[in-house]
Amino acid sequence: MLIPSLAAENTPLGVGPDIAIGSPSCDGAAATRLLGQAAGAVVLTDPNLVPELLYRTRILTVGSLYHRNAMAYMRLHAAWRSEPGNVVPEAVQATRARFVLACRGGMRSGVVVDLPETTLWDVLIAGTPPAWLTAVAEDAESGFVLYAVKP
Repeated sequence: MLIPSLAAENTPLGVGPDIAIGSPSCDGAAATRLLGQAAGAVVLTDPNLVPELLYRTRILTVGSLYHRNAMAYMRLHAAWRSEPGNVVPEAVQATRARFVLACRGGMRSGVVVDLPETTLWDVLIAGTPPAWLTAVAEDAESGFVLYAVKP
């Protein structure tokens, strides 16, 4: 049985390996170590990390293709595709996320592959977060950074 996120790369639905599987950077297990302070809160993250994060942590997630809630996935999709700007984008506000987890130096996601490299996903993997995000935890070895969304 193929796992959907590994079955196709950069498909129109954005299903694809958004993290470097098996590499020392962007390892999902490392991300779990940063999420203790986010327990009970909604975290915007790579949709492909959601199953592992839900299993290993106490966070809530915006959505993923593994959920049965298509609207939640669409909110996640819109948030990652938003232009970061100087204030929290409406698409990010709609997710009710209090935290954002991203892998600095990670791969470009199929969620944003059809857009210019100016999306929220792109600025976070480049390590240039917008002013409305504050880094609260970081794992330098894996590349993961947990950001708090400023109100």
